[in-house]
Amino acid sequence: MTSQCKTAGPWFAEGPDEFGDFNIHHPADRLAVAAVVSNLRPPSEVAANAAFIVRAENSFQLLIEALEDAKAHIEADLAEHLLCCSVIRDGVPDRSTMRDEDVERAAYLEGIISRAHDALTEASK
Repeated sequence: MTSQCKTAGPWFAEGPDEFGDFNIHHPADRLAVAAVVSNLRPPSEVAANAAFIVRAENSFQLLIEALEDAKAHIEADLAEHLLCCSVIRDGVPDRSTMRDEDVERAAYLEGIISRAHDALTEASK
């Protein structure tokens, strides 16, 4: 089985049809990419679900780029923090020379970087 790329954006939602369903499509070919089926859910909920899927798709790449940029800035902040708050030995910050609050700050920044990395890895699957 060969893998294919997803349908390019932007996507649009159209509906409801006679069954209360919404079709999500690309405007160039009007072929459905997905459908949000009412399945007896309230019409406002079905419309909100369709709108959410469209917003998620249409904003996905911008969110990834923003997260990558934020991660890079936090990595730079961490590097600067380590340089300012520790003794550098052989080009590596020695955390044993740091004050407790500086170690906590470094761990906090590393946690953010780790979560951003995990989110970017998941998004690239």
